[in-house]
Amino acid sequence: SQDGIALVGYHFEIRNIFAKGGVRTVYHNPGTDATIVYAYAIGSHTAVHINAGNQITYGKLLVDTGGQTGGGTNGVVIDNQASNISMDIQAFEVVGTTHVLDSVVAIGVINTGVNKDISLKIQANNTGGNILLMTHAQELTAEIIGSNSQFPSGASAPITSAVIYGAGNTGINSVD
Repeated sequence: SQDGIALVGYHFEIRNIFAKGGVRTVYHNPGTDATIVYAYAIGSHTAVHINAGNQITYGKLLVDTGGQTGGGTNGVVIDNQASNISMDIQAFEVVGTTHVLDSVVAIGVINTGVNKDISLKIQANNTGGNILLMTHAQELTAEIIGSNSQFPSGASAPITSAVIYGAGNTGINSVD
């Protein structure tokens, strides 16, 4: 599956991750009690996939030219009853590439279990798709900013929507 790092079990403290290519840069399976200070994922289909983990923090996650040509992937996947997640994400597309993300962050896209206590800060530019796809989520707080500006990267993969709300949201979510 070409995972850069697969976190199995619990208690991980990682200062820096830099990975180029691959399917997933970091796979939490469940990878619980994890603190990642800085992660840079270049050209991966999915930068981070959290599968049922909890107590996970990313101080800064850079998603550089994520996804694949034509879409079909998400920059960050939070799923399978994940909880207590905090992430600061910056996603962007580099000029001359044709990679597109379906969503920068997708919550609850695989499993119907509720994902809760999630705090996100997302900045996205020319990633294609949505900034945030939110299904099966509760107690989520997100601050998002998105742009289709071609300056300075020159990329032209426009963001189609900011937030998509799917099934299973409880109404106690907050998005700014």
